[in-house]
Amino acid sequence: MTEISLELSDEVLFSSLDEPETLSLAILTAAAVKLYQNGKLSSGKAAQLASLSRIEFFEKLSGADIPLYDPTPEEFAAELKTL
Repeated sequence: MTEISLELSDEVLFSSLDEPETLSLAILTAAAVKLYQNGKLSSGKAAQLASLSRIEFFEKLSGADIPLYDPTPEEFAAELKTL
C-alpha cells in the first residue's frame, strides 16, 4: 500500500471543526468523487478510496449532482440505435 501525506496548518485543521480522522475521510471522499467525475476511477475504485460501499458512494454522487452515467453524444446515439 502506498501512503500519501498531507500537511495542514493547525488553523485549517481546527477551523474544520472535525477530528483529523473525520477530515481525512472527507478529503478522501472529495478526491474519490472528483476522480470518478473526471473518468479517472471507476465507481468501485472510487468507493474503495473513500472507504464506502458502492451504494454509499452513489449516494455521495447524487448529493453532489453528479450522474452515475453521463454518455457522450456518440455513446447516446449508439444506444438509441439499439432500441
